[in-house]
Amino acid sequence: MKFLLISHPKSITLKDWKLILAKSPASDEYEVCLSLTDAISHLQRDRFDAVIIDMGMSSYSTLKSLKMVNHIKFSQVTVVVTNDLVESISIPVDKQADIVIPRPFKINDALLALRAAKENYIVTSDARRMFLAGDSLSLQSMLHKRLSTKQNRQISGLDKWFLQVTFESLMSQGMKDKCKFLLSDLMMDRNDPTAKILMAKLLIADNRPSEALMLYADEIEGGSMTNAALFVMSQAFMSIGDFSSAKSLTSTIIANGVMEFDVFASHAKSLFECGEFKSSVEVELDSMKLRLDCKEDDEDSYKRLIHYGNKYWVSNEAASTTIVSKLANAIGRGFRKHQKTWLKAAFLEYKLKETALRGDIQKLKLHIGSIVNKERSVLLQNRYLMEYILELAGKLNLDSDCLMKLQNVAEMTELSNVKINSDAIKKANESYEKAKELFESGNLSEAEEAGRKAYMLRPNNLESSLLFVNILIEIHVNLGSGRLLNQAFTILESIGHVGDRHPLFSEYTKTKEKIERLTLS
Repeated sequence: MKFLLISHPKSITLKDWKLILAKSPASDEYEVCLSLTDAISHLQRDRFDAVIIDMGMSSYSTLKSLKMVNHIKFSQVTVVVTNDLVESISIPVDKQADIVIPRPFKINDALLALRAAKENYIVTSDARRMFLAGDSLSLQSMLHKRLSTKQNRQISGLDKWFLQVTFESLMSQGMKDKCKFLLSDLMMDRNDPTAKILMAKLLIADNRPSEALMLYADEIEGGSMTNAALFVMSQAFMSIGDFSSAKSLTSTIIANGVMEFDVFASHAKSLFECGEFKSSVEVELDSMKLRLDCKEDDEDSYKRLIHYGNKYWVSNEAASTTIVSKLANAIGRGFRKHQKTWLKAAFLEYKLKETALRGDIQKLKLHIGSIVNKERSVLLQNRYLMEYILELAGKLNLDSDCLMKLQNVAEMTELSNVKINSDAIKKANESYEKAKELFESGNLSEAEEAGRKAYMLRPNNLESSLLFVNILIEIHVNLGSGRLLNQAFTILESIGHVGDRHPLFSEYTKTKEKIERLTLS
């Protein structure tokens, strides 16, 4: 067999690997690479039967990077990845590697993995299949079977991997009592890093987060915390509502170079609870990208993303077109995968928001028309989307057919109290267009009458209000009517705050500056 070993130049296990490979049959060949670039070069040039990646916390990201390179075919290559249990945050069930060797590993564990690679057999395939199927009891039986053959229950690195997989599977099934029995039955040293992490998780699940924090009192004092311990502590702080401390810990873990979606998701949650809505959306988007990379995409992550996004949209922070666009794209991917109506509604809503932020009024009208015509069932099932379209309808000159259909849908939803008077809106639109035409032609007297009518029919419409204010300003400039200027000022004041994300923000700002100059002169 031909092996390629990718290891860090300062790795303490590099000597061990060379010793392990030296013990393999003489017919075996191996190359040792100390960088990703070197590994890519070897893989593009030669064919290997197995690739061993031992890059510490970067092992999985190294594998992902290699799989993204063209001309490297992994279908006939067995991939062996080491996984540091002490530093592991989420459950070490990697779907991209064929074999996972827990670290610190013994030479026998590594030789076992190499023999497995030689036979093209996945050592942990049964356990991974059971975990993904939620078969916790079979996992528990497998673990006990493994340990029953060992004298004095000597727990190896591979056994700890099985322990973690079994524990997490039992916890996900709500079997806390079996987890307690599992830990007590193993009689592991309470100071063993793996045992301590699992015990802390059990205490948090048992609503005893303060006791979980006490487990790490000595480490806190000495400042020697592993990333896994920091993460468990962050979960304990979140359980007692101390999101500021949780945020600080998850921030430290990310700064340490840990790229795991559980960490990013927890960090996003802490940011959100601390009122940092924009950052929570950005971090949750990063978490989702990692989930997609790991093929761990789930519906709950989209629910969180939409929840954070909605709060960010209505917050005082000016919505970024880039972030809203990323939200729309991410939610769109979710809909294409999961085909859920609520995801489609959120996708349509954020596409409208993105278009509104870009100020493309014509495209916005087309989007609304398309949704009203083609997505009636989605509108009926989603209040948020319906509310947002009704909000936009009050600001845009939609055609009467679209307005009638929108009114019919609104009357069939819980929003029956927010009805659209299509006749009034039609008249308002006609008055607005007439006033605009008269104003542009210089017929101020008739423009004032039509503009006033449009404004009275739709006083909350920014477009009608701004046109009428500008007509009044122009009459004041030509005729010197202080009364009309005061009226224009009052209307502008009644509009209230217009955020810079609004399509008419620029027009509103110009009008406001114009009236302020005239008032001061």
